[in-house]
Amino acid sequence: MVTDYVVKVLNSNFAIALVGGFVGAVGGALGAQHIAERRRRSDLLIAELNSVNSAVMLSMMVCNTALGLKKQLVKPLYENFKTAKVEYLKQLEKFSQDPKSIAGYNFTADLTTFASPIIPIEALTNLVLQRLNAPGKATGLVPLLQNAASGLGNAIAKREEIITRFKSGEISDRDRHWHYFGEKKSGGHQNREYSDIVEVIHSYTNDLIFFSASLCEALVKHGERVRSGVKRAPQNLPQVHAPDFSGPRKTGLFPPDSDYSSFQAWIVERETSAGK
Repeated sequence: MVTDYVVKVLNSNFAIALVGGFVGAVGGALGAQHIAERRRRSDLLIAELNSVNSAVMLSMMVCNTALGLKKQLVKPLYENFKTAKVEYLKQLEKFSQDPKSIAGYNFTADLTTFASPIIPIEALTNLVLQRLNAPGKATGLVPLLQNAASGLGNAIAKREEIITRFKSGEISDRDRHWHYFGEKKSGGHQNREYSDIVEVIHSYTNDLIFFSASLCEALVKHGERVRSGVKRAPQNLPQVHAPDFSGPRKTGLFPPDSDYSSFQAWIVERETSAGK
């Protein structure tokens, strides 16, 4: 009797509706959960690619700023200094038999000052290290860029300080060429402060150019890997925007890759170790 009653209840419209509603509710909940999870993954992908493009833009700004600084100020300063020093060394050789006569050597010192460029290193650092799931190469480039930006700013400030001493008369006209070109006096004393700072400014400017362009390249590759790993890409999935530095490379403003062979070997070793 009880069995027959249970069978009748289970076969009733009410029971069928109840079970059907339960199954539908569970299926609906699972479907909604699946849709929500897909939407969450889509939002994460979009956020990652937007951050990639923002970081690429900032890296490009750093590179273009350094390229402009080099073209307009640093390259002329560096090349004119090197040319003037070659002529000065010729004069030293000419006056070697009478060292005192070099005291009357006249030359035009480049005492033009310029401000340190504004470089968005902090914003770039926060993007790459805090908001991106960036590869090892990108994260390794950030401290190198920080060091180059800080070093360039300090070097430009130091050069301005030395120029102030030239202009104030603290360094006499008689001794100006020794301090400017950094060669030894007859007594053996040598002050390479100014000549070294010109080299440092040139070197840090090249570092900014090379490392910021390398960061752009690493970020673009990361963004392309993220996009290629998406099976069903949403329509609003951002494209990755790659900058074009072919023009500055052709004009010789980019430092040669050979100057950074040790860095490139370090990056390969770092990425290989990270992949193990």
